[in-house]
Amino acid sequence: MLLPVPVQQEIVAKAPHIAYAPTSLPAGWRYRTWTGGTTIVAIIFRKPGGAEADFFALPFAGSCASGSQGSTAGVYWNKGPARWTAWRCLRGVKLIGESLLASDRLSQASLVRFVASARRLGG
Repeated sequence: MLLPVPVQQEIVAKAPHIAYAPTSLPAGWRYRTWTGGTTIVAIIFRKPGGAEADFFALPFAGSCASGSQGSTAGVYWNKGPARWTAWRCLRGVKLIGESLLASDRLSQASLVRFVASARRLGG
């Protein structure tokens, strides 16, 4: 797991219904911080040089595919003007990964794996 155990426990305590976190990132990326509560969990990862990858979990109902440009192994993705976004939906929770479009960002394939690796915490 990418998150220290005390952080995992804090997320479960503050956001039990949306307590998810990714378990895989390419070498060099490290956990930085998290914020959130019952309506959103936001976890930030950083690599040396300042590049960031963001992970979000939030309650969701509707079509998970909405807004996608494609999908890979059950993970939807979209390339906006400034960032890659990938997401999937599980049991009423939308899991989202984002990375800025820059030379040191996560590649599309890495971002899809990042989101696909997300697991429920504390259970």
